[in-house]
Amino acid sequence: MKKGILLFLLWPFAFYSQADHAEAQFYNWFDNLIGIKHTNLFNGRQYIDTDVNKIFEQRHAFFLSEKAQIGTILYSGQTYFDIPMKYNLETDHVIVSLKSNNTTSLLELINDNIKSFSIKGFRFEKLDTTHIDQSTIKGFYEVMLTQPEFSLYKKNRKNRKERFEDLGRSKIYYEFIADNSYVLFYQNTYRDIASRNDILNIFPKKQKEIKLFFKENKSQRKTDYDTFLKELFSRIIHDSNSEKNL
Repeated sequence: MKKGILLFLLWPFAFYSQADHAEAQFYNWFDNLIGIKHTNLFNGRQYIDTDVNKIFEQRHAFFLSEKAQIGTILYSGQTYFDIPMKYNLETDHVIVSLKSNNTTSLLELINDNIKSFSIKGFRFEKLDTTHIDQSTIKGFYEVMLTQPEFSLYKKNRKNRKERFEDLGRSKIYYEFIADNSYVLFYQNTYRDIASRNDILNIFPKKQKEIKLFFKENKSQRKTDYDTFLKELFSRIIHDSNSEKNL
């Protein structure tokens, strides 16, 4: 009897043609069936925002928005879809907003239990390794570009800065300033991408093309550095390697 009921409940999912969509639908159905409170996602510590009403001109510490955005997260070996979440770039923590009955809880998830997550189409992976110089790489990195021969990552980070309301310094406000960095995984090694010379040193045979790209795209480099880097690595580095392998 129980088996028949389970098959009946699962029946709607048999007709989805897209595997990813079907998986998301199934896990959402399952989480709703047993209650999100009874899943591993309800495993973290209560989050309290101590900076409420102290942020200067909306320059908050979070990725994209200080409000929760719908995302997906791989936590304790299970994928959770359509989860309201936000990512604190100062502390490198993910906060989820979970409803149980009529109560909404804000939980700061345990970093060791997170393998990856995505927010508004931006995908992040947890890295725990070393650079080519043996310095540590640890935390969540945005996956900007992935190709067979390399992967390009971005470390989104914000640093806290104090501001005072008046000359009497009677009230403190905070603004969070972006301090991003970039890492390339190439030839089984992680390397910092902090300047043009870093790229030239990694790809000495492509110096002419790289220098020309920098020269022709000065404006984009200043206004949209992420797109600049993605186009450089997809058009100059990846395409040239692909042509060489033909």
